[in-house]
Amino acid sequence: MQFQDLEIRYGNRKILSDLNLSIEPGDFVFVIGPSGSGKTSFIRTLVGELAPKKGKVITDDGKDLYSMSAKDLSLFRRKIGVVFQDFKLLESRTVRENVAFAMEVSGYPDKLIERRIPEVLTDVNMLSKRDSFIPNLSG
Repeated sequence: MQFQDLEIRYGNRKILSDLNLSIEPGDFVFVIGPSGSGKTSFIRTLVGELAPKKGKVITDDGKDLYSMSAKDLSLFRRKIGVVFQDFKLLESRTVRENVAFAMEVSGYPDKLIERRIPEVLTDVNMLSKRDSFIPNLSG
């Protein structure tokens, strides 16, 4: 993913400007900074929720993120993962059920969900916690 000469504004306030950044497939990117520094605005721009004032966001297949159809944008979002600091997890469900729910609302078929859950949880070293409820996990 490429960010080219990106400028993000919140109202009249310039949040980020002249941002040029490359994120390669498989990269883990951590966005850190003080409150009000533009972290959430940047992530919203990355997932197609907040259009930049200027510049471009180019996907790995060369498409301009902000020229995509709603369907293509939805398919693109399935390829990236964002973990917010408040996690957005359902406390009344287990780790496995949270992953399954996210995949279900993204349109994945049940057979694929059941096959992928162990793979996904193994990737993040959480397979042994699959039956744990969220409040029982360490932050």
